[in-house]
Amino acid sequence: MAERNYIPDLNLHRNNHVLYVKILSIWDNPSMIKPTPTTMILCDVKGNRIDARVPWGDYMNNFKPSLFEGKSYYLADFRLKRATTIPKYSDFHYEIEFMWKNVACK
Repeated sequence: MAERNYIPDLNLHRNNHVLYVKILSIWDNPSMIKPTPTTMILCDVKGNRIDARVPWGDYMNNFKPSLFEGKSYYLADFRLKRATTIPKYSDFHYEIEFMWKNVACK
């Protein structure tokens, strides 16, 4: 596994970040019109926070059985993008988008 990073180390010029984070909160935003992403607030060991989104289908099929509030995980192979989703729950300028191949292990 690559060297572990902290949330402030994240940048768009790399694609091999590895984070160790705790899920502070996780919830679905139900919609009658279309499936919406599951939202999480993640926190590293230094207290830095970042928003994360899991597309609905990926969450239901790949992640729901193994992601829990209050648990810590190593994350790798995620997509990092500018935080443009509203509402935002952290003040970090990027957000994480989980993908089907994401690695999340305790």
